[in-house]
Amino acid sequence: MSQQSPDSLIRARVLAMAVALPVIETIVLWAVGLETALGIAPQASAAAPFDVFHDLRWIMVYHQSWLGLALEVLAFIVFRTAVTTFMVRAAWPDGGTPPPLWPTARRSAVFVVTAAVLLSPWVALLFGMAVVSVSWLFFVAVPGALAVMVLVNHGAIERGWWRHMPPARTVGWVALSFVVLSAEGALLSVTLPFFRIPLAALTGFFNAWAWTGIVHAVAGRPVPRFIPAPAGLVAVIAVVVGGAAIGFETVTSRARLSHAASAVKKRPPETGEPVLIVSGFGTHWAGDDVRRLPGAFDEQRFSYRGIAPDGQPVPYDENDTHESLGELARRMNAQVDAFHAQTGRPVSIVAESEGSLVAKAFLAATPRAPVNELVMLSPLVSPARVYYPPQGRQGWGVAAGYELQGLTAGLKLISPIDLTPDTPLLRSIDDHASAVRDLLSCPLPGVHQFALFPLADAVAAPHPSAIGIPASVVPAFHGGLLSSGAVHNTIALRLDGGKVPRYDIWSSVERVVRVASSAWQVPPLPLSLNPAWGDPPGRSPTCASMASALHQWVATVSPG
Repeated sequence: MSQQSPDSLIRARVLAMAVALPVIETIVLWAVGLETALGIAPQASAAAPFDVFHDLRWIMVYHQSWLGLALEVLAFIVFRTAVTTFMVRAAWPDGGTPPPLWPTARRSAVFVVTAAVLLSPWVALLFGMAVVSVSWLFFVAVPGALAVMVLVNHGAIERGWWRHMPPARTVGWVALSFVVLSAEGALLSVTLPFFRIPLAALTGFFNAWAWTGIVHAVAGRPVPRFIPAPAGLVAVIAVVVGGAAIGFETVTSRARLSHAASAVKKRPPETGEPVLIVSGFGTHWAGDDVRRLPGAFDEQRFSYRGIAPDGQPVPYDENDTHESLGELARRMNAQVDAFHAQTGRPVSIVAESEGSLVAKAFLAATPRAPVNELVMLSPLVSPARVYYPPQGRQGWGVAAGYELQGLTAGLKLISPIDLTPDTPLLRSIDDHASAVRDLLSCPLPGVHQFALFPLADAVAAPHPSAIGIPASVVPAFHGGLLSSGAVHNTIALRLDGGKVPRYDIWSSVERVVRVASSAWQVPPLPLSLNPAWGDPPGRSPTCASMASALHQWVATVSPG
């Protein structure tokens, strides 16, 4: 009977480790009901530093105190150091002498800590996206994290790695790993339960192959030229952040141009269907009479500041959009009642981004409101999937809240987005997760709903996320639909009772992108796990219980 060679036994151990970790994580997530996090599981044994990126996302969400965070970080460093040391030595090329155990362990520990520090800001941005579901954060965080992975992946293998750029072959392995892990995460998110374990095991085979390929590429190359990896890291991240800044500016400039163009149009007589136009977060309104929709609609702008004694909306600035969700819902209630009294007709609401959430919360809390139509543009899908406590308190995600404070200060420098986590709006959304997380999918008695999603928002929430209302997808970025002439025509058709154009191809693309992006989300925090969220209890509260909680909240919130 033939005996296996030592090399084949070592390769078998690499494969066993690579397969076991994602399979175990898949089984655990399946058992505890966290199916929306299954897309992350394949990265449990992925080649470094994908594995570090995987662990950080769990730590960012699942720590309850500073002491708990310290213990988790210590356990993470020990575990990842041991796995990295084993994989590097076991995957060493045949015929070569693997590096000594303890020097490899020390180098692995330094690498794990360094990679964690470099990846942490991008993980925090993904955490922030789980609070507000704004896709712009994904387009900054994921390319930034990939830039780190590309430029430091050889750090666990090569002594003095920071003096050299990584081999071209390892860059290819990182790119291939991103594609495969995205595909495997997508399949795990949508496949039947019977196939979950085999798919997780299949990912382990790829991870073992990737580890071996990266180790061989680094171990087999001659001494490279001195080109410090940090210099490349700074350059690539500058490109990522600069590109995001250009994207932010492009959307906001387009909105300003559209605003200016529509402002010069004369309004028709105010005899048409009353329509309340609700813009999104960070907008302002100087009180000008702007017409957006084609047709004889009696348009009125929603004021985030409120209405005057005569019932007319007053101008507002960006800071007014930062008020709590409950207070903004009360202000919308007052303005809708006044608008209805002026016209004697039911009001239609066209709302974008934050405005969509305000409108949905207002209508859920006020079932007898004189509203017959709600059109939501760029609505927030599954907000408040994670939690962070108010400053000075401890609770789930306490460190994430502090890291977000610093990151959002920098984000304001490159974008029109001010997502400071302790603003009343974000604080109120995160404190009332049980009432708002699944609110988008709820019916509204007597109100026809329609949602129009920009394709870019497919990356903003994990799959599966059931919408539950009529919806369509258009090729656009978040927050730019209210300034689009084509979207204005679609809205007008909808409000007139006409047939809305079908965008089947974009809806199909959206589904593919959504499941693929699930691999790069942070895992959600179950509603039943956080006592700070209170009622309605349970993992999936009913629409009736959410409406009841919102009614109580909106009715009791103090003005201002």
